Amino acid sequence: ENGLLEDVNTSFTSACPRQYAAQLIYNTIFAHTVTLRDGEYTNMNLLGTDKLETVGEKYMSMKKWVGTFEGNEDVCGLDTGLIRVYGTPDGKDVAKANADFKFSKLDLSYIGEEVSVLYKDATGGTANKPDKKDTIYGVYVTGETKVYNITKDDLQSQKDAGTVRFGDKNYDVAKIAKDDEYINYNYGAKKDTAAAAMTADQVADDMISKLKATSADTVKFICNDDGDIVKAYVVESKLARVTAVNSEKVSINNGVGTIKFEDNDIYDGVKKDDIVVVTTLYNTKATNSAAKSTVVKAATVEGKLTSFKGTSKVSIDGTSYDIAMLEGTDVDSDFENTFKDQIGETYTLYTIGGIVYAAKQTSEGTKNYAIVEDTNGSQTIDSGFDPLEVKILKADGSEGKFVVHKDSTSQGTTKLKTSDVKTGVLIKYSNVSDNKIKITEVQGSMALNKDTTVYVKDTKSFNNKVAASDAVVFVNKTNAYGKPGDFYAYTIRNLNDIKAKSGASVASILDDNKVVAAYVELTTKPSGSTADTVYGIVSKENGTVKDGDTTYTSYTVDVDTNTQKTVLIEGDSDTTLKEGYLVSFDEASDKVYSASDITIYLKNENTDYHKPSTMAAIDEYDEKGQIVSYWDKTNDIGDKAKLITKAVDDDVKIIYVSAEDDKAADNNGAIEYDGVKGTKNAYIVFEDNNSTKNVVAIFVDVDGNITK
Repeated sequence: ENGLLEDVNTSFTSACPRQYAAQLIYNTIFAHTVTLRDGEYTNMNLLGTDKLETVGEKYMSMKKWVGTFEGNEDVCGLDTGLIRVYGTPDGKDVAKANADFKFSKLDLSYIGEEVSVLYKDATGGTANKPDKKDTIYGVYVTGETKVYNITKDDLQSQKDAGTVRFGDKNYDVAKIAKDDEYINYNYGAKKDTAAAAMTADQVADDMISKLKATSADTVKFICNDDGDIVKAYVVESKLARVTAVNSEKVSINNGVGTIKFEDNDIYDGVKKDDIVVVTTLYNTKATNSAAKSTVVKAATVEGKLTSFKGTSKVSIDGTSYDIAMLEGTDVDSDFENTFKDQIGETYTLYTIGGIVYAAKQTSEGTKNYAIVEDTNGSQTIDSGFDPLEVKILKADGSEGKFVVHKDSTSQGTTKLKTSDVKTGVLIKYSNVSDNKIKITEVQGSMALNKDTTVYVKDTKSFNNKVAASDAVVFVNKTNAYGKPGDFYAYTIRNLNDIKAKSGASVASILDDNKVVAAYVELTTKPSGSTADTVYGIVSKENGTVKDGDTTYTSYTVDVDTNTQKTVLIEGDSDTTLKEGYLVSFDEASDKVYSASDITIYLKNENTDYHKPSTMAAIDEYDEKGQIVSYWDKTNDIGDKAKLITKAVDDDVKIIYVSAEDDKAADNNGAIEYDGVKGTKNAYIVFEDNNSTKNVVAIFVDVDGNITK
């Protein structure tokens, strides 16, 4: 009769399961005490106007506060660790007030719902209302608030005034008063409040216009005591790309900015160029001190494009997906904004909640660029007995012969002419069948009027335009400009500087003002690079070697006693390097270099070849303090007043060599010069060969004389 057995569904003929024992204790705390009056037990006071104290109130000094969970310190701008519940003592029908108190275990997903707070008043606090001085026994969701959890995508077109519709049902919306908040975005980052009293129809219309969308953003509708929707809590997320990562911070594009690990929830292993989903709470700017962002790696779907409907639906391997939007190249240079002419190609879709937000074509020869190597000379396109046929080299390095489709265009809607297609022309195409392609773009070449570095590795630019990360460059290695030779395809970012002579033809195709495909005529193959600069000593001149039809002069460079690198320079009589030379180069994936790719610091003589990098006698190398002190003039050695001290790079490379034996040597612990010999024992290399910058490498001769 006093509610002790509420939600207790067990027999008491044996031991009581602990979940029901706990429920009994909970029910007892809230059970009103009884008294014997006129021969009967009653839980009402003498006047019959209210119930007697509960067991918790009488014997534990426990009190109850019932109200709406308004949010935590971040949502409500409270002191650290506080939450806010807007309510009354025991939920009584009296004036409501905000109760701010310490509690950390209530999840924000319950915002807007009715909760019950069990607490004990402390001396010096506010009586009959929980505050930060009180003992809080617990906060419990009562389940009395009706809520609807949906996504923006679930909202349907309105059928009746004053309602919102989802799940094929109409739900009534309440009217609101002036200054009432009716939409809350990302827990207080932004709010919509009524500038004046709004009718139910006005509130419903505004909610639909602002929230109905193809989107995975979540919407939580809160209902009043009458069951009418009175408020919406919306959590919005967006797709972005990681542009930089260090030990403390992550930089993310698409309006996010640079945020700290310690202040945000960022997944382990995040790295540059990851595509991520960012949800920023409490403030519209992720970089604001009040904001907190959750960053997770975006979910993906991979497979072949089987169909699409504009930019509203796409089917991958027969499974259809709704499209919220297609983020553009400002987020990632490889993102596509259309699926036109790409049926059958392989894609990666980036999704949030199963809805597509970006797409990237990943099939071989991404973006389907190619160079025309030859044609059959036909004057008709895909008609008659002699259609135009082209031999092309694709971006993936494969070759093929294809008939040109009749609907091909040279630029946009301009119909392709046979004269547009000739050797050395860049094309963009789509596959129509195994032996037919549709050309969608053509770019002819132009001859240089002077010697030009057409690709600059440091700026990643081809003909003064930045190259996309996967941009392809087609090279016609020829003995006579304007004539077909051997064609090659490279990822341009994997190459060193490309220097072309006057008269050589070049061309490029741009997408979003970035080079995505390029063409150049060269008399030698370009040299490739990887990310790291190699420092070492030339230990062997290997002579002439042949790779396919190309002849090279081969050298071996010792990086250390266990690591050797092969350097191939085109030609059978190259004399660029000699045993004992101290050198560096950006490592090429194919081991092929031009002479200009190799930096020579020191030959077999007492002469500096790459000033201001210099031979030196090292007085002290402080690894922990990251400084090196040395003399760069022989006559100064030993004079402390003439010491030069420089900062060294975090990743400085120390290369131990035997200058006398022309090979790498083991570290003998003697990085400082020999005071008895008084000779220069090392070679100091500055970043960008600029003495105002850090030291990035130090060659050390283990015998104390780097000049041998």
